[in-house]
Amino acid sequence: MKQTFLIFLFLFLAAQSSAQHDSPNTKIILDKIFILGNKKTKNSIITREMTLQENTEYDTTYFYKQLVLEQQKIFNTRLFNSVRIEHLQKEGNRKDIIIHLEERWYLIPIPAISIVDRNFNDWWVNRKGDLKRLYYGGTLYHFNMTGRGDELRVTAHFGFLNNFILNYSIPYIDKKQKNGISASVLYTQLKNIPYKTTNHIPQYFFLDDVLQHNYQVQFNYTHRPLFYIQHNIGISYRYSTIMDTVNRLNEHYFQQTTTQQYPSLTYQFTKDTRNYRNYPLRGYYFTAWIKNDGLWVSPDIYRWGLQAYYSHYFEMPRGFYFSSNITFYTSIPLVQPYYNYYGVGASSVVSLRGYELDLIEGYQFTLLKTTFKKKIYKFEVDLKKFIRFIPPEFQKVPFAFYGKFFIDGGYVNNYPRYFENIRLTEKVLYTVGIGIDFVTFYDRVFRFEYSYNSQGSFNFFINFKTEF
Repeated sequence: MKQTFLIFLFLFLAAQSSAQHDSPNTKIILDKIFILGNKKTKNSIITREMTLQENTEYDTTYFYKQLVLEQQKIFNTRLFNSVRIEHLQKEGNRKDIIIHLEERWYLIPIPAISIVDRNFNDWWVNRKGDLKRLYYGGTLYHFNMTGRGDELRVTAHFGFLNNFILNYSIPYIDKKQKNGISASVLYTQLKNIPYKTTNHIPQYFFLDDVLQHNYQVQFNYTHRPLFYIQHNIGISYRYSTIMDTVNRLNEHYFQQTTTQQYPSLTYQFTKDTRNYRNYPLRGYYFTAWIKNDGLWVSPDIYRWGLQAYYSHYFEMPRGFYFSSNITFYTSIPLVQPYYNYYGVGASSVVSLRGYELDLIEGYQFTLLKTTFKKKIYKFEVDLKKFIRFIPPEFQKVPFAFYGKFFIDGGYVNNYPRYFENIRLTEKVLYTVGIGIDFVTFYDRVFRFEYSYNSQGSFNFFINFKTEF
């Protein structure tokens, strides 16, 4: 009798437990959303990223899938070190959800010692690691200044260049949180300038006096109608002066004048569904911009530019990942001042792995990059075990390692009669290689890559930003 009673008791408890789990065919009513840990960030900034809403009914499958996406979207605001969402079962099919947040440290003075060159490898190999090419100073970041995701940056650099930047951005200025603005002011003094490019390596000229002054003001308007879509309209005005010595070195630097001034108008469209922006493993990213320099009023420059950039990231079984990127750029008219030349290697975004040492300038180019990677190891270190007095924002440090194999290819159309730039233009370029990516705290990425390129060169390069 006692055994029969225990069996019935077990079956009753199991039935009760099963009743607590939602059947795939039932609906879930979300009652309340509770947000914990946001000491400064306004609740509206967090709920703006969410599809799930209070007092709304959802399909069970959709509800649980959306919880994962909500966590990713909130984390991608870059306002929090960690985001965790849990759901609480209430009576019947009703639930609450709780969002646990760990805010980042928002007022951050960051001292900086950096190189002026395009990347670490350009400085280490082409410039022989010359310490005179360093600039130093720092940036005062005030993230989330008013709790609305706004940001103030004040930057001052000295050394190889003198650079002063003031930037303020606020993502939402309306009640519906769809429109935002930003503004910036920049001033730069240069005693060292790249006055020409020879065999895809910029050549610098140094003088004790300031060779070039740059002034720029810029204003941007953003419209974000949906979670993953953003439109941006930017207008700027740039004024630059050079010493006549630069003209004598390269008469095409400003096209035989010592000043260049022009307004610019840019429209950019972006759709971003990446799971994590600093090191994405799932989703896709598309952005395209069209820009006019000169706006028909500047005698110094007139140019239309169009660039499209698309990356897709696939998660595969057993910790494998595949990603690919295609980039296309074109501009007209073809003849431009040397100072306004653009090309592959000008930035970390527009680059080919294996060609870090080269600046491949051209009025048009196409790039295709692919990566196959495997997660090797991932862990987290709690620094509080070693350092007693440490702010909670810096307490937990994540580490992740990925091994990878990659293939890149590209083609660059040369500027007219630009004979210093013919070794790598007007021909198919390719690279194959292997590497290790190291990802850690505050969106930091370190890439170690060994490659072979179409010029027959074997190279080992180190980079500090994600590949695409």
